[in-house]
Amino acid sequence: MTIDQLYDKVIMDHINNARNYRAMPDADRKAEAVSTLCGDSVTVYVKLDGDCIHDVAFQCASCAISMASASIMTETIKGKRQADAAALMQAVTDRIMQKPAGVHTTFSADQSAIFAALRAFPTRKTCATVAWHALAAALEGDRNTVAVEQ
Repeated sequence: MTIDQLYDKVIMDHINNARNYRAMPDADRKAEAVSTLCGDSVTVYVKLDGDCIHDVAFQCASCAISMASASIMTETIKGKRQADAAALMQAVTDRIMQKPAGVHTTFSADQSAIFAALRAFPTRKTCATVAWHALAAALEGDRNTVAVEQ
């Protein structure tokens, strides 16, 4: 098996078995982000326990990369402090958009799968960041729709 085949399987697993894909009626925070480039839409729901992200979920009308990224994101941030989730969001979006790293971050195998897919399909970078922008808006308490224009 090549590394490309592994990454395809990881991404396909997150599409076919999306983690935390559901509405969360009792969410403390909720925000939607929409890509102005392709129309991908992701709504993120966050349930807080003090400063900790107790639970997180998402719903989307989006492409495969956007959905896989949202699924990976929810698995990654559940249980983290809000500040740690915000820092990770910045690191992930910087990596996706190929900006210089502000801090050293170790990425999970699933996050690395998204990065690898984007090397093959660089026009899909914005798709991979939509959920992260929705998360940032939710953590800031912004209930408006956020336009993602990258």
